[in-house]
Amino acid sequence: MVVIRAVQSKLRPQEECVYSRAGGFTLPDQSVVGTHTLYITNQGRILAHDTGGLFGNEQVEIYEGADLGVKVTLDKYSAELTNEAGYSRLTFSFTMRPSEFITLFSKTKKSMFRIPSAAPYRCYMRDAMGLYTFAELRLKPEAVLLGGSEIPFRRIKDLSIDPNCMAGFSGIFEIGGKEVQELHLFLPYISVLKQLVESHQHTPKVSELVGEKAALFPVRVSGTMNNVKYEDVSLTLAAEENRLRFVNETDMQVVGELSRETDAFYYAPESHQLLAVKGTTPLRVKLLQEQAQAFIQKRYVQAGCSAWPDAGKLYGVWDGKRYEGAAVDLLASKDTLRFQIADSMRLTKEIPYGELESVTDDRKWFFLHKRQQIALLALNSGVKLSDSAVGKRVPRKQADEAKVGHLANLQPFYFDHTREELSIYQSADSRLQTFAHTELNGISIVEPGMPSPFAKVRLDTDQDKVELYIPYAEVQGVIQRSYLYKKSPLLPQLQGKQLFLSWGRMANDFTLYQLFGQLITLSEGIRELHTMKQSAEQRSTGLINLLYHGIQAQKKRMDLISIYLPALLEQEDRKLLEQAGIALSERPYKQFQQRMIGIASQLRRSLNEIENALSAVSFAIIPKVEMDKYIDAKANKRYVAAAGLGTAGLLFPPLLLPAGFMAIQAYFMKGDMKMQEEIRLKNEKHRMDFYLHKALDGFDHMMKTVYPYYIAECNRAMYEMMRQVASAYKPGIEEPSVKQALLERLAQYYTYKQMPIDDSVAVNRHELIEKVHGASQLNEVHISSIRQEVGLDVSQSVSLYR
Repeated sequence: MVVIRAVQSKLRPQEECVYSRAGGFTLPDQSVVGTHTLYITNQGRILAHDTGGLFGNEQVEIYEGADLGVKVTLDKYSAELTNEAGYSRLTFSFTMRPSEFITLFSKTKKSMFRIPSAAPYRCYMRDAMGLYTFAELRLKPEAVLLGGSEIPFRRIKDLSIDPNCMAGFSGIFEIGGKEVQELHLFLPYISVLKQLVESHQHTPKVSELVGEKAALFPVRVSGTMNNVKYEDVSLTLAAEENRLRFVNETDMQVVGELSRETDAFYYAPESHQLLAVKGTTPLRVKLLQEQAQAFIQKRYVQAGCSAWPDAGKLYGVWDGKRYEGAAVDLLASKDTLRFQIADSMRLTKEIPYGELESVTDDRKWFFLHKRQQIALLALNSGVKLSDSAVGKRVPRKQADEAKVGHLANLQPFYFDHTREELSIYQSADSRLQTFAHTELNGISIVEPGMPSPFAKVRLDTDQDKVELYIPYAEVQGVIQRSYLYKKSPLLPQLQGKQLFLSWGRMANDFTLYQLFGQLITLSEGIRELHTMKQSAEQRSTGLINLLYHGIQAQKKRMDLISIYLPALLEQEDRKLLEQAGIALSERPYKQFQQRMIGIASQLRRSLNEIENALSAVSFAIIPKVEMDKYIDAKANKRYVAAAGLGTAGLLFPPLLLPAGFMAIQAYFMKGDMKMQEEIRLKNEKHRMDFYLHKALDGFDHMMKTVYPYYIAECNRAMYEMMRQVASAYKPGIEEPSVKQALLERLAQYYTYKQMPIDDSVAVNRHELIEKVHGASQLNEVHISSIRQEVGLDVSQSVSLYR
């Protein structure tokens, strides 16, 4: 540093300038245009030099800082120095960077600085780059409080203080949420430094307890260690390469230890939890720092060992014990699976993946153990196991293949269907319920369950109505077998003609459903659309599309049914009678076919009149190709579900239901707003209302006036066919094989009636058939003779054989 000669001449022996700056002071007769320079010496004196400029005189003023004092204020970005004594000729006030002040502090007399020493103590932290950060420090008997961080004296391994008030800390502690092993503080308070040294000397050190090689991490622990129970307690984890120790720093004791060689470790990355097992004792450790998480995963957790804390609730039987919604953690190694019961921190037995099978249904996970035990884990939200490694290790089965289900309270079960009973059980020692076929009066679907594989079914017994969930694909088999198992023991006592009459009624119901069911759904859909809260335009568009596409579906059905339904009935009768060596004429079926074609032709004329009214508002109709895609998709799903029933009639097209139709209608309404606006601009509303009302009137007339007639004609045609076929059956009607075949056919068609109309609704076909019957108010006149003969009590009519 260059020192002006006038200032140099004022220096004492061994005195030198250690700091200089321009300005920052005032003198009584200070020049205006002169150069002003301030110097601070190593002996604590402050010299101010003024060159005097063009008209003034050069002058040097001295402030005896070591005697008079310099007031220092440490702030966030600077240190401010001002006169402590106000009577001096030299007045100064200036700031410098923290690093400049710390350098000055080390080169001059420290006694000159008057720094306020009241708590909180202002200081500067030095980082590894030599940069300083402002901080405020407080002292507690057991710790240093630095800003928002606490540095316990027990964590400070070494404490060094140099002559320039720079305090050096070494150990393991946390500053600003990060682990720090070294800390340097400029702390210009002698009394505070003395307290630091004294407190450090008299405090036991964690490093003395666990050694200098252990990394220290804050954790929260739940579990039992050395017979002491911990419930989410804050402890310190002393982590080494081959062992983990838990330290209670308050008592300065090691309270537990885990070994990498002998104990098991499972990690949950989503929640940063380590689930450890020491012998048979589990321990849950919440790792609060990223360094701890990375160290534990790398060093202690073996490949394939995963944990899902708070995975869900466990039901059923696992490891011989029954559970009713116990909250559990799931622990999975590369070979085994086990649970940890949350409230008791108890571990279940490990079960190898090879002994397990699983069935999944959204957030329900069934575990099947050797077909001897079954458990269900109801997963908590956010827990994803199906696509995880453990989910892929447990062999999967379809619900119907596994023959499993669950109650409304989520208790899982296997079900076994024998000739005597339907039983549900969880293990050999845990049978939930048994339903004897003699006491079982009916089985029906309450909720189809889609997209779940499980349907909610109701079992009507002599004493109660029981609801449970079984695979939808199994329902029809259960219904059919239950019917057969209940009726088969009565077969020797049943007259063959009674069975044939029951079959006649079933065939008639089946025909009415196939031919007229679509019209009933249309009628109910119209009523439903009228009650929905929507704009008049939306309602009109919905009604137009429902009518149009419903009529199209009905016309297609009529062609298929009138031609192929008689052929179906003929095939079934011929197959049955051939086994008994009885010939069968095709004439009754051909005549029935002609009658059906005639009925379809008459019905088509009524439908065409309605369709013609709708053609005037074709702009509001959803394109045929889109509706065909929707119907085909429904049909494909239905054909797969029907494969096990063995009734060819199931392959007729599905009914177009109002609920499903309204979904696609809403889709097109949403995506076609521009077209709607164009319709409004062209003032088409009145025309749409006119032709819609015309179509609705036509439909209403058809349903109330000619619809009962079509039903009666269909019944008459069926009666005539069955009367002729009865003569073919008569010679062998009492043969056991014929009676057995008729019973099996009845079981098939009974099951068909009990199944839902569609997998999206709970209404079964039987209910729709009853509505078809009820649609005719002229029952006694228009219902055919077969309806009179069969009635509701088949045992009372045997006129076909008189």
